Amino acid sequence: MITTKDNVKKILRMQDNKQDELIEMFIPMVDSFIRRYTGNNFKRGYPPDYEIIAIRLIGYHLFSTEEDKQGGVKSDRLGSSNITYATDEEQYPKHLLKGLRKRLRTLCDPEED
Repeated sequence: MITTKDNVKKILRMQDNKQDELIEMFIPMVDSFIRRYTGNNFKRGYPPDYEIIAIRLIGYHLFSTEEDKQGGVKSDRLGSSNITYATDEEQYPKHLLKGLRKRLRTLCDPEED
């Protein structure tokens, strides 16, 4: 896994155990998101700075309001009732994803099994 519950609590300065269950639930979700977003399975391990990015994303889930998230809705219009939903990349604000590098794949990628 990209991080641990203890590291998340330490970085986010959380001292109680009220959200431990949520943190443990979000760690694999964020790990999976980062793998999909970057197109990398990180067989050789994560770059050192990716843990802090993962912790920022977990903090976003824990502390942002529903108004911040908008329920996955990117935009909506009342006339003709048009709703656009955010894609996987738009799930988080861009400033939280800063530092994640997408991996370009070639037809004969030597790391592919």
